[in-house]
Amino acid sequence: GPDGTLFYSKVVEGNTDIYSARIGATRENRLTAAPSIETELNVSPDGTKLAYITDAPGYLQMVVHDLSTGQRQPVGLRGRFGTPAWSPDGKSLAFTRQSGGTFSIGVIDLETLEDRTVSTSYFEENPVWAPNGKVLLFERDARYTGSGGGEGSLWQVDLDTLHLYRIPLSSAATDPSWVR
Repeated sequence: GPDGTLFYSKVVEGNTDIYSARIGATRENRLTAAPSIETELNVSPDGTKLAYITDAPGYLQMVVHDLSTGQRQPVGLRGRFGTPAWSPDGKSLAFTRQSGGTFSIGVIDLETLEDRTVSTSYFEENPVWAPNGKVLLFERDARYTGSGGGEGSLWQVDLDTLHLYRIPLSSAATDPSWVR
């Protein structure tokens, strides 16, 4: 978090929950305690909320957790999804969705809970926002055929026009990130 708090998933006796601790401190705080898996967490830009994935209701669900009140709000997405990423203004989340043998990058407005798909191909994941909040960078892999494919490339999508652009790199690349 912006104040130096570290948030992480930790497995204790076969159960994965979310914890927080100040860097250098010996005490940690357990933030979730469900008999389920809470993982893929991401801290909001202002440090007041966490987005994470849980299977608490028996299926994957994205949750926004308010750190000051402890209130948890499920985000109404359909299907299998993961890798939530906060927009710079904290009003939206980007995510990866898997459906029908493809992976997509989507964005959900947290006020209206309206979501839209911004890119779909065989395999896409790890969306990250540009600091201006108008572009997403993500990883895309081609289908592995034994004679080619299966190598990651980085792509960006303009959220206003949905124009896709492959980042011209000399070799395969994965796990994009932006400097803020």
